[in-house]
Amino acid sequence: MTTLALHNSQLFYQTSGSPQDPALVLVNGHGRTSKDFKVFGRKLTDAGFFVITFDNRGCGKTTHRQNIFTLNDIATDLFQLCTHLNLHKIHLVGFSMGGMIAQCFAAQHPEKLESLTLVSSSRRKMSPQSPAHIPWSSEYKHNLDKICQYVANSFYRHNPLILESIAKENQKNTSCAPDPQSLAIQTFLNSPPPAQSHPHFSVHIIHGSEDKVFSVADAKHLQQQYGPDCDLELLDNTGHLILIEKNPLLLMLLRKRLHKQHSS
Repeated sequence: MTTLALHNSQLFYQTSGSPQDPALVLVNGHGRTSKDFKVFGRKLTDAGFFVITFDNRGCGKTTHRQNIFTLNDIATDLFQLCTHLNLHKIHLVGFSMGGMIAQCFAAQHPEKLESLTLVSSSRRKMSPQSPAHIPWSSEYKHNLDKICQYVANSFYRHNPLILESIAKENQKNTSCAPDPQSLAIQTFLNSPPPAQSHPHFSVHIIHGSEDKVFSVADAKHLQQQYGPDCDLELLDNTGHLILIEKNPLLLMLLRKRLHKQHSS
């Protein structure tokens, strides 16, 4: 197991590919770990990238000694990982909460970024109707109803086993108290955004047209934060879980965009 000893945590991380290739960091969302990127990351490695993944504080194999932390703290963990791996510039891709961590990193260390891609993310207070407010339960049916709200309406009909597996996996998360990651998300979304200068790196937003966690309006608001050169790509018939719902399309979009940037 590969870990990096930090001040308050042991950060679990993995790399694949050649360090001579462009560095690409994938940051996952709330409660999810780097194992979600196992196949996806391998395909990006095959496409010519040095892929780095890690477990955020509060989940997976990363351990931390503080019960309370912020997304800025996780962004600092990522910066220290980049320093440890001697990465001068990175392509940063964040999913949902991972997109918020990526935004923190961009505000703290813009000089480290080659590009920033925010998938299913946001920068403003979550709607009261968001299914993210619904806690996980020990009841399987409750969890299945919750996770079905994270995807497009047609996805469950064609892929029931995937969502049923996620619902069963989260039956253990029965606590009514917010977990540290949830508290960190709320702190981030309820805080004013940092002053943004015109970024010297490209910014790309990918969002599902049927995302019920963060709406299309949230994605457009996020686009405005980064100025007129920020691209917003809306995927039809897609909810919040783009990595699951549109995996081949997402892979194609990332490869095409990042390779184009390196050839220009």
